[in-house]
Formats: sequence, structure tokens, C-alpha cells
Amino acid sequence: MTSFFWLNGAIHPTNEAGISPADRGFLLGDGLYETFRFYNGRAPHLGRHFQRLAQGCQILRLPLPDKTLIEQALLQLCEMHQLFNGSARLTVTRGIGPRGLMPPQPAQPTILLVINPLPAHEPAPVKLILSSHKRQRNSVLSHIKSTNTLLSIIARLEAQDHQADDALLLNEQDFIAEATASNFLALRDGQLITPPIEDGALPGISRTRLIEEGLCTESSLTSKELYKLEGAWLVTALSLTNISSINTHKLPLPEELTQSLRRFLY
Repeated sequence: MTSFFWLNGAIHPTNEAGISPADRGFLLGDGLYETFRFYNGRAPHLGRHFQRLAQGCQILRLPLPDKTLIEQALLQLCEMHQLFNGSARLTVTRGIGPRGLMPPQPAQPTILLVINPLPAHEPAPVKLILSSHKRQRNSVLSHIKSTNTLLSIIARLEAQDHQADDALLLNEQDFIAEATASNFLALRDGQLITPPIEDGALPGISRTRLIEEGLCTESSLTSKELYKLEGAWLVTALSLTNISSINTHKLPLPEELTQSLRRFLY
């Protein structure tokens, strides 16, 4: 079956994909992305994702894509794939530019939308390590969804070296920030908590919804406190995943709470 993608206002078969070799997203990681779920061809939390995208565009001085255009593109892709429940990734780069670091003025962004089916099963519990690589809590790049994810990549490779699935990133003060591509949730003294933005956590959409609903509060966590937890999860806009162990310490798997959180989020 032929698959398709939406690029700069037009639908193309995936086997005809082509982005300029001068695109700054490819050359320099000069761009942003958002990943979100959709149901019946609609993305119920797209407004939240666009709010975060707008903040990133303001920081990078990029034009913000038109939300209505993206909604139309999503529906087009759903109809062409006959896939109405799944995940989507929106990527926005600065587009083609001259050699060097200075951006072109004005920017002509490359805007790409792709969709995929969701996994058939909920994710299995994962093993984590504490990464030796630090996340800069005060860096503006820690608070936007940049297409440059090299810190997360080398941390994930480090986890693989230790036969683990993922890694937790600490900030310079050794507080937990987040995992390589997920926010971190933990059950401590019967209360669901998550590291604050000030500790280097990305302002995740699912994370924000849990806080707004009163299901979760922000609280700093040190690596020493991880061994007292009554459960822990990785959370994204797409999934909630139990953590079975951190380093050599095994964690409980509160299945009832896990299912309750999934029902609320997804």
C-alpha cells in the first residue's frame, strides 16, 4: 500500500520524498516538531501543541504555520491512508538557506506532516538508567521541541550500552529533568509528581493536562529519592509507559493507576 506525506501544502507519495540538501533542518537541526494523537481524523489537543510550537517559533524567529491548514492536511492524509486514529508528526524547519549559521531573511519554512498507526498493544514496562549526560535546566533549548536531539540520542545510546531501554537526564544540580523523549512521572507517598520546568523538564502536553486536572503536582526529585518511589512512568502525547527499574533498583508496577491515567490521557 502506498503511503503519503504532506509537504509545504501538497500531498506526495512517500517514495517520492525529497527535501533540499540546503534545508537548514537537515544541515543544522534548525527547526521544531510536534507529535500528537488524532481520533476520527481530528487532533483534540492540537491547540495545545500549537501554543507550544508558537513559543518555539518565537524563540527561533520562525513563522508559525497556519493551524487550519495543518488540520486540513491531517484530514487529507487520514482519508488517503484510510487511517483515522493514529499519531502525527508536524516538523517545521527554517527551510533553504545559504552556507553558514546566519538564517536567511525572510525565512521560507519547510513544513512537513506525516501520520502513522498507533502500536497494536500498550507499551511494555521499560528499564532505565541514570545518564551521565546533563540537561541544562536554564537553557532555552530545554523548553522547546527542537529537531536537534543529540543529547537525547547519546543518552539513549548510553542506555543501550547498559542493556536498558531509556535514560533519565539529570540537570547540573543532579535533580531529575526528564527522560530522553518523555516526561517523568513518579508516585511518592501516594502522590503523583513530576519534575518542574525549572529543573529542565519539557512542558509536555500530557504532563500539563495531568497537572491541570489535579492528578499530578510538580516536585523536584534527586537521584537518591528514586529508590523510595512506589511507581514511575514515562509520559508523552502518545503513550504512558511503566518503568520497571532504574539502574539496578526494581520499581512496583501499579497497574490500576496506570490504566486510570491512560483512560484520562488517551
